Amino acid sequence: MDPPYNTEATKNDGNSVANDKENINSNKFIYRDKYSRNGWLNFMNERLRLAKKLLKDDGVIFVSIDDSEQAYLKVLMDEIFGEENFVANLNWVKKHGPGGNTSFNYSIVKNTEYILVYSKNIEKKVFNYNKHNDKDLKKLGYTNKDEYFNERGYYKLTDLHHPSSTGSFQYIESLDYLIEAPDKTKFKIYQNIIKPKSARYTWGYDTYLEGKKLGFIEVLKNNEGFWVAKRKQYEKVKFDPKIKNIVKIDAGQPFENIIDNFYSSEGGSEIKNIFSDKNKFDFPKPSNLIKYITNLASQNKNIRILDFFAGSGTTGHAVLELNKEDGGNRTFTLVTNNENNIGIDVNYERLYRINHGFGTNNESFEWSKKNEPYKANLNVYSMDYIDISPFSNVDTKEIIKELIKVLNDFGVNNLNQENDFDIKELLNSLLSLKPQVKEQRE
Repeated sequence: MDPPYNTEATKNDGNSVANDKENINSNKFIYRDKYSRNGWLNFMNERLRLAKKLLKDDGVIFVSIDDSEQAYLKVLMDEIFGEENFVANLNWVKKHGPGGNTSFNYSIVKNTEYILVYSKNIEKKVFNYNKHNDKDLKKLGYTNKDEYFNERGYYKLTDLHHPSSTGSFQYIESLDYLIEAPDKTKFKIYQNIIKPKSARYTWGYDTYLEGKKLGFIEVLKNNEGFWVAKRKQYEKVKFDPKIKNIVKIDAGQPFENIIDNFYSSEGGSEIKNIFSDKNKFDFPKPSNLIKYITNLASQNKNIRILDFFAGSGTTGHAVLELNKEDGGNRTFTLVTNNENNIGIDVNYERLYRINHGFGTNNESFEWSKKNEPYKANLNVYSMDYIDISPFSNVDTKEIIKELIKVLNDFGVNNLNQENDFDIKELLNSLLSLKPQVKEQRE
């Protein structure tokens, strides 16, 4: 979700500060980038609560924001999703160096934006991780081979013990056990020989014995001549101390909360390459950023992605490119209010061009000269709102015509709009699909 940031661009409209007495209806909000904080939070509250309902139990939501509202958005999302489901505040370094301000009123340059991450249920969410490539593996020390090489690949050694501390690694006597060396002697953690109670093992003794039996322990002498026990970390499997068994998993590390690989200028370049006009859309996110967080979200290549604020269509572009790269079958739904015809002229046009390799008017463009069109399915739906309140003076027959037209699109084409019985039967049938809730009277 990349909502309007509520920036300082339109102070003159009188909405530069919050007013607790105002009553702002969220469905009246228009896509401007500055309005009262109450209005903005009310607007976000409605959409975030809907997003929570739409998420699966193992779903996750990403919301982009800048400094102006980050703190308030965090409090709102804590309330809606629960503080326990907060995952991270990703810091996106969108540019380096100073801005274009030529005045002498220097301040601190803001080169970052944020992406708040929440799970629907943190207990059920498993994130993806960065898998090491061959170059990384060698650099990190995965260079050793043993009799399990064909199944487990290369391995590196890491200490089985950890220095004691006053925090999570406090000294525990049961984690300072004796281990048998290759020469049949038994040894203690060498740090504890030098300074008692200064280190402890990270595995319990039973776990150590099971890990040793499965070939995940190597005992050798260090540079000081002390025996030490090392864990083997393989590139294709790991020993899980919780279940005391082998788990197949590629070596890697978790994603970090700092994103310093993609810059906002890339988004502008993409727009220019697709439309030949860098001003077609202001401040588009780079598709590589959306690919990054999509990949971070899950290892599943068949996930569904919903974007409440479709903007220039970057999310759709990113999903198509990611599917092309890894053979995934991810799907996306983009929602836009089509303000200033952005949904048709920018969002739809962009996705049409990268799907077909030419524009809706058969235009050529720079992107298609360097990239193959995706040739993916793209279904487009529009939605109209009709005021049917008692005093709206709406023409009922016009509503019926629109309803029949929509139903015809779905294959319901045997209705006679002149026949009141058919219409009433249709409405009764549709009503039966909607759960009826009895009003509770006090």
